[in-house]
Amino acid sequence: MNHSVSEKTPKPRVLLVAYQCAPDRGSVSNIGWFWHQHLLPHADLHLITHIRNQQFLKPLLKPGDKVTYIDTEAIAGPVYKVLSRWLKRSQHALFLFAQFDFLLFGRKFMKWCRQNNVVEDFDVLHMVTPVSAVAPHRFGRIGLPLLVGPFNSGIPTPSGYPDILKAERPWVYKLRGMGRILTTLMGSYKGVDVVFSASRANDEALGPKLAPKIKHLCENGVLQVAEVVPAFPPTNRLELLFLGRLIATKGLPMLFNAMARIESPNIRLRIVGSGPEEPYLKDLAEALDLSDVVEFCGQQPYDRVPHYIRECHVNILPSVRESGGGVILEAMAEGRPTIALNHGGPAEYITPECGFLLGYENTAQTTAELRDILSRLLENPELAISKGEACLDRVRQSYTWNAKAQVALGEYRRLAGC
Repeated sequence: MNHSVSEKTPKPRVLLVAYQCAPDRGSVSNIGWFWHQHLLPHADLHLITHIRNQQFLKPLLKPGDKVTYIDTEAIAGPVYKVLSRWLKRSQHALFLFAQFDFLLFGRKFMKWCRQNNVVEDFDVLHMVTPVSAVAPHRFGRIGLPLLVGPFNSGIPTPSGYPDILKAERPWVYKLRGMGRILTTLMGSYKGVDVVFSASRANDEALGPKLAPKIKHLCENGVLQVAEVVPAFPPTNRLELLFLGRLIATKGLPMLFNAMARIESPNIRLRIVGSGPEEPYLKDLAEALDLSDVVEFCGQQPYDRVPHYIRECHVNILPSVRESGGGVILEAMAEGRPTIALNHGGPAEYITPECGFLLGYENTAQTTAELRDILSRLLENPELAISKGEACLDRVRQSYTWNAKAQVALGEYRRLAGC
């Protein structure tokens, strides 16, 4: 069967569930939004999302775009405020909140399905966010062919990073296991036809029973890829870039300490992003005498990200628990290599031809390897520049949103019998 899109092929009728869905509201919300935008030209699409996304989506949606907002704020709003105050430095607050709020969201969505003739009106249901494999739901009972994912979860924090584990409150981390229990008790994978899985770690977390239903597809993607490698900045100073949330698991203190040990004025790190660790990181940069070489740029609009990438020689993501790492793909799409740990999502994306992978035994090892790589790049920036073309080739082959949409559309047509 030919799954390519043509004018003569009827558009599949897709009920798209994207709990998180809004541009420039975090990586997972971007994923929900990009799925909507890239499926919309090829499918008769109806978006189901949370009402908290309405203020961001309303100015962007066009007349005729179909969307239903699910409202759980009466309970979710107060709970999230309490968790955020209690667990200021830990992202577990957000994860725990999202899991339990998604339960409420799912119940209200299923009530909406019962009130509307969804089995007659749609061909398939695809849940794209959350991207956690342990998000509990009973969507398999709705009666539509069901696709879920791409999922990317099950990445543990390695035990050799006690400062990060302490900031992340490991006793709360154990509560995340409740999601797995809930998905089992609720039968969240009963009635699922396709599970898109983004990594080997996630395959293992899903288990052997689901292996026949797994299709491999990255949860992240890029909108466009540079035709040629954009010019690198001058090599008289090594330009480094960090893109992402300023949270404990991102491992920035290790990078700061590696830079402090080099003691070179010919290096600059630009940090694009914000988060609860920002005050601590600014104090640490000052304490390590790095204030002149570390620049905090704050949160930036998504369309400004390529500008920052082109002004660096190498992107750095020293995260110790990174299920995805979409910023690596964004950097690749501009011909820039990334330094990251050989763990989780980065290990899926980075090859020796397009980046640098670090060991992840403990803080001392990672910091030492960071220092060694940065020292080599200072002496010979060509080590980064020479990887530019390989970065473009890799991201073109597997990681564009257009390519991802075509994979999903092929599965929709297969399940709908088109």
